[in-house]
Amino acid sequence: MSALRSARPRAVARATFLAAVALLLSACAVATTGDTAPSIDVVQLSDSVLQLRVGGEGALSARLVDPRGQEVAGRRVFWSVRDTTIAVVSQAGVVRAVGPGTTRVAANVEGRSATASVIVAPRPVSVVRVEPTTVQLAVGGATPLRVRAWDDAGGEVTGAGTVAWSSSDTTIVRVAANGVATAVAPGLAAIIASIDGRTGVVGIVVSPVAVASVALAAERDTLFEGTSTQLTLAVRDAGGAPLGNRPASWASDRPGVAAVSASGVVSAIAPGSATITATVEGHEARATLLVVARPAASVLVSPDASTLYVGGTQRLLALATDASGAVLAGRAATFASDAPSVARVDDAGVVTAVGPGTATITATSEGRRGTATVRVLAVPVTIVEVRPADVALRIGATAALTATPRAEDGSALAGRPVTWSSGAPAIATVSESGEVRGVAPGTALILARAEGASGTVTVRVLPVPVARVVPSPATIALAPGAATQLGVSVLDERGTPLPDRAVAWSTSDASVATVSATGRVSAVAPGTATIRASSEGITGEATVTVAVPPAPAPTPTPTPAPTPTPAPTPAPTPAPAPTPTPTPTPTPPSGGGAGTPAPTPAPAPTPAPTPTPAPTPTPAPTPTPAPTPAPTPTPTPTPSPTPTPAPTPTPTPTPTPTPTPTPAPSPTPAPTPTPTPAPTPTPAPTPTPTPTPAPAPTPTPTPAPTPAPTPTPTPAPTPTPTPTPTPEAPGAITSLRLSQSSVILRVGDQARLDVEALDRNGRVITGLGAPSWSTSDDRVVSLRGNGNVRGESVGRASVTATLGGRSVSALVEVRAR
Repeated sequence: MSALRSARPRAVARATFLAAVALLLSACAVATTGDTAPSIDVVQLSDSVLQLRVGGEGALSARLVDPRGQEVAGRRVFWSVRDTTIAVVSQAGVVRAVGPGTTRVAANVEGRSATASVIVAPRPVSVVRVEPTTVQLAVGGATPLRVRAWDDAGGEVTGAGTVAWSSSDTTIVRVAANGVATAVAPGLAAIIASIDGRTGVVGIVVSPVAVASVALAAERDTLFEGTSTQLTLAVRDAGGAPLGNRPASWASDRPGVAAVSASGVVSAIAPGSATITATVEGHEARATLLVVARPAASVLVSPDASTLYVGGTQRLLALATDASGAVLAGRAATFASDAPSVARVDDAGVVTAVGPGTATITATSEGRRGTATVRVLAVPVTIVEVRPADVALRIGATAALTATPRAEDGSALAGRPVTWSSGAPAIATVSESGEVRGVAPGTALILARAEGASGTVTVRVLPVPVARVVPSPATIALAPGAATQLGVSVLDERGTPLPDRAVAWSTSDASVATVSATGRVSAVAPGTATIRASSEGITGEATVTVAVPPAPAPTPTPTPAPTPTPAPTPAPTPAPAPTPTPTPTPTPPSGGGAGTPAPTPAPAPTPAPTPTPAPTPTPAPTPTPAPTPAPTPTPTPTPSPTPTPAPTPTPTPTPTPTPTPTPAPSPTPAPTPTPTPAPTPTPAPTPTPTPTPAPAPTPTPTPAPTPAPTPTPTPAPTPTPTPTPTPEAPGAITSLRLSQSSVILRVGDQARLDVEALDRNGRVITGLGAPSWSTSDDRVVSLRGNGNVRGESVGRASVTATLGGRSVSALVEVRAR
């Protein structure tokens, strides 16, 4: 836009500006009343930069500040502009844009001034037009284009901005930055001119030049089969000028010898001669090519290296190549092996692995050779079969295992070394030859390895079988109500004890004697019963004879009881002398000590008591003969016949009574090494021939010689209401209790069994060691420690816990998943 400005208007603008400044200065000089009005220190404009478009307006305002920083009003401001060709300003501060450019506007007040920059932009372009509006060119021709622009008011905008040129199809028409359009190829293209987002378009039609001649040229006219070459097509006009790439059609008179593509690429197919023709707008050009066979330069064998197992096969391919490395198809080749004992090859190139080693296979074609290496390995072992598949042994027994290495197809591989190992040597060991030996009960996994493959077999080591079960003692004599503990020995065939074997107890006649799960026998009524102890199908027997002991003859000699009891009953009348028959005939005194509830009857009666109250342990055996009743006076392991006031829970076996003047009532020869419990310090003043507790808890000092064990005053000879004797000391284990008596599992599932030890009162005993566990069939149920059991296979098995000589079992049923 600077071209629109002239030197004269600029001079006029400068003169006007200088005149305004001079006028301002003169006004300042005339003002002489400054002594009353504050002076102006600073002039501030509302905008430092004012941006306008041509024809637009903008207002500026001035703020006057005195030296004290106070705003001053009512002073006259003189406005001026440096270049009036760009903008003009009124004395009210209104700036109007005249033409594009940048200038400054000044505000002057009493010698102080401030300026603001005014930037005036041209009016926006609204319409762009490209001239000439229609253009026709021949290929290769060019023409310049120009642009005119108008604003929205209809005024033509000059120097509006940079023109951006573009072509809708540069393959037809190209346009330069200066607006020169050049025809490239026949067709129609649009040339676009853009100014500030406004565009103008002109269409250019390009017409082709007529073809006058066509020529073909080949890189080489002789081709080896399998190779290719590009034919060059030259198209010219009448003046000999090239016409560029005109569309052409291609053809071969012998496509089986040489074929040509749509782009003029010729491929040699087979030896022979072929003519290629190119046609452009009715003009033709021809080229003749010769195709010859390529000689073999080398032979490639594929694959060049392979690995086979003995018996395997591999087909090799021999490829003849020319000097360029191109493969020569259809060339014959022969094969040979340098090590037929390792690998042999037939005429088709099929290699067969014969034995371990390495062989070189040579392929020959047209005098050229190629080789391939074949490595032959022994067939690998993929699995080791161990027989028998299931082994069960007794401890100390042996069994022979065989291991057969096999290939992937299942065929046996002879001569392969096998190593043996046991997963649980503490249960079963295995030798280098595969002989397995049972060491301890349990299950062990035997492993056979061969060349990285392995096979296993499960060996179950069974405990030594039970040969004999011997209860002890073999014969027992008890009075009704008495009890004793039987021992039992579980032995193998050599007589070696087998500890921790479960023992089941039973009785032949529970009306005579019963037996607990721990072997404790309790007499019920007179008679004979057989007590059986069974372990693993082997049974041992003990005979129990239950008989009522003979009634002792009470003596009238009153002897005070060694320990008075709180019962103040008077002394009863003495009973008559007993007869030798086991049935006593004394009449118990009414309200006497015999009527008190005696806690235990006499478990082992002695038939030879002496009526003399000798304090020594050998009383005179005078009045009563020693009857020999059927039950032998074998005392129970806990022979406390009477819970007499004696402080000891179980009466001591000493035959001598306490220092009290009571005679020792057990002069009878007891069959057991321990004396009969008759000499217990009962308050009976007469030495009873039997250890019956009739006088046991009587508190009267009178001699209550009645041996009747019944708590009633009736002379019943049998101690029917006798309480059970004290079986064990407090805290002894009498039974075990499992948390579950039966368990149902799925194969692979686990469960936990907890065991509690109970005393005779049913209370839990704590602080004991861990129980030992066993299973009747570890193929069905296996033990995992601490009472954990796992289902292994479908079936049933019992799991037994043993602690303190007591055992308890639970039935475990394993079901399929």
